[in-house]
Amino acid sequence: MPHPHRSSRLRLRLLIALLAAVVALAQVSPAAAKDTTETKVKKDDEVTLVTSAPVATAESEADDADKADKADKADDDGTELPVGSLDRINAQIGADELHDDGITGAGVQIALIDTGVLPVPALAAPGKVVAMYDLSSEAHVPEYAMLDTYGHGTHMAGIMVGHDPATGFTGVAPGAELVSFKLSDNTGAVDVSQVIAALDWIVANNGRDGLSVDVINLSYGVNGTESHLVDPLNAAVQRAWDAGIVVVAAAGNDGRPEKGMANPARDPFVIAVGAAEISKDDDDKIEAAKFSTAGDEVRNPDVIAPGISVESLRAPGSRTDLEHPEGRVDEQLFRGTGSSQAAAVVSGAVALLLEANPRLTPDQVKHILNDTATPAQSDARFAGNGLIDLKEAVDADTPGEEAVQRFARSDGTGSLQAARGDDIVKLDGVPVIGEVTWTGASWTGASWTGARWTGASWTGASWTGA
Repeated sequence: MPHPHRSSRLRLRLLIALLAAVVALAQVSPAAAKDTTETKVKKDDEVTLVTSAPVATAESEADDADKADKADKADDDGTELPVGSLDRINAQIGADELHDDGITGAGVQIALIDTGVLPVPALAAPGKVVAMYDLSSEAHVPEYAMLDTYGHGTHMAGIMVGHDPATGFTGVAPGAELVSFKLSDNTGAVDVSQVIAALDWIVANNGRDGLSVDVINLSYGVNGTESHLVDPLNAAVQRAWDAGIVVVAAAGNDGRPEKGMANPARDPFVIAVGAAEISKDDDDKIEAAKFSTAGDEVRNPDVIAPGISVESLRAPGSRTDLEHPEGRVDEQLFRGTGSSQAAAVVSGAVALLLEANPRLTPDQVKHILNDTATPAQSDARFAGNGLIDLKEAVDADTPGEEAVQRFARSDGTGSLQAARGDDIVKLDGVPVIGEVTWTGASWTGASWTGARWTGASWTGASWTGA
């Protein structure tokens, strides 16, 4: 199948969480533990869902919660659907119709490069999270290894593949498999070299030991300014794309800057996703969210997807969950807003499309989503081709030569430091700067396949091989 102080850190900041029903994890309070880096999360920090920019504070999310309660939409059985519920989102993008037709993402594997996940019920079924890998500073701390101590990854995972028959929670692709790559500790700090290592590791190991990644979700962004023709992060995402893996990236939450989207969303090969704002009264009134980062007219978002007050899985005991309880919907869910969520929606959508047509190449998937999107009442610089429409996408003819992307590729020879942009991580008190990786090793080339990962397989809520 085709397959880490603007002066101290790069964050995968978020608004999310997890379920307190897993007793073993409820006893672990990783967010209250000593930081494994010197980066501290301040109480007045804005909590956002993609590293590139602040968007909604947790307080504003609480306001959104009140609005959402008044903006419910009736389901077929007469029940009310909150604006950001996955049921409503699935209906807005056409995923619900595919679910009814038996298309759930079965047989498709999504790699989540993020903060790890927790085995809450909606992620704990056998065959759901099939493998976990840890390249964070917490990898050798047994009680935290593999686990989402920050909260972002679990929220993304829920959007993409979550499914809990007991509560009815259903992600966009509830039948798809998830492979979790944890890069961040409980501060959300991650260095761009970690992301590159994860991407290259996937490409080098795909097809081995059950790893069969079809989609990579990067609800992540950095403000590096190198040309995509030399930027090493761009080179890494392009290698994955060329290996038959669809790469989905969040546009950012900067609003309308002149600089354009976050990286790697600005790479011409990936599917760049902005956040959509859909009228609470009229699902046909579609606009790009005001916080969603605009393109530069050369490289705009490809599509938009719901990304406001998204109710996905809460990560009990994670840093975000403890410091922002106002974001909790209930014991299972947490509200989050940002292009991170929108990217996760699209990654799930890609899984559905690939189940329906396993022969599609990444170029064809991107072409179909762009070509079948519902135009938005926003300029293309903000909304790209519009809101994804899965029903139209699945019914679309398989494109031919017109889908092939012929952009010049990155050779990856640019500066690793320039790829970091303004965001510098401190690990064990030492800033990760210059042409060195987070391990302290010299950066010597355009690809890196020798990263050592702590890994485990996951069956239900138990791990083996950790």
